[in-house]
Amino acid sequence: MTRKSRISELRDAFLSGQRFLIVSHKNPDGDAIGSSLALASGLDRLRKSCDVVNADGVPMSLTWLPFAERIHPQRDEAKEYDAVVLLDCGAPNRTGFSESILGAGRQVVNIDHHPGNSEYGTLNLVDPEAAATAVLVHDLLRAIPVPVDYSAATAIYTAILTDTGSFRFSNANARAFEIAAAMVSKGVDASWVAQMVYDQQSVGRLRLLSCSLDTLELSPRDKAACMTVTRSMLRSTHTGIEDVEGFANYARSICGVEVGLLLREEEPGRFRVALRSKGRVDVAAIAGRFGGGGHRNAAGATIEGDPGEIKRQIFGKIEEALDEELLQRRQAG
Repeated sequence: MTRKSRISELRDAFLSGQRFLIVSHKNPDGDAIGSSLALASGLDRLRKSCDVVNADGVPMSLTWLPFAERIHPQRDEAKEYDAVVLLDCGAPNRTGFSESILGAGRQVVNIDHHPGNSEYGTLNLVDPEAAATAVLVHDLLRAIPVPVDYSAATAIYTAILTDTGSFRFSNANARAFEIAAAMVSKGVDASWVAQMVYDQQSVGRLRLLSCSLDTLELSPRDKAACMTVTRSMLRSTHTGIEDVEGFANYARSICGVEVGLLLREEEPGRFRVALRSKGRVDVAAIAGRFGGGGHRNAAGATIEGDPGEIKRQIFGKIEEALDEELLQRRQAG
């Protein structure tokens, strides 16, 4: 089925239904929150009933987004919906809710840009070429059609800005710039959004970053670098999980390093691992070996074990991937 026909199916579902539940992934980022708010804005324009939930709520760094307060951490389990819409979730378990949440709707609508998405929905719009899930939400709103107002435009722009790393990552394609420009034409102040996203750090977050930088460790061949955040660091700096966002990029930024890692302790013996690549290494493939997933240049997994052993294993996989990539280049050249 073509992308156009999938959008057409979703358009019909949103036009015919009346009650919708929008859900995005736990530990939400700018794309999860921005996509949710943009779609909710469009459904409001259609005079539909729309509830928006996220298991972890809105991170402090994004509470300035217009109407962010409408996103709640819990859903009304007595309510039933024409469709449950999962945004930016490669798999249903990414929501942080019980998978019974899927049964709250007559249909499950899956809108996502992760390459490992299994198209688990009744209706699916999955496009790994999209820079962000908000790109797909934007295209859907245009197809319905429903006006993208200032609040929705701000949400969409923020989603694209954050998921492309301020347009620095390889997913910052022409379509991403085109939609971003269109949102600016609707009144979005790109400078103000950048300030709100990147220049509102707390003292606690900077202290947490300092603690994490002290743990910096390079792989045997200096091609990967890892930082760690423990629960005791979070307690001592009075910070939360959302304050860790982007730390892996510091490790990746080191000259000569191809992949940056961040190990965040969830509980004793269990770590959430974020991987960020400069492009030569497919970190989604590495994360997949540990039960995780994501994109080629940004992926993650939850791994149980000793942190030193986790680092050793991942460093080994990264250096194996670099050896394979070098061999392929030599054979091709």
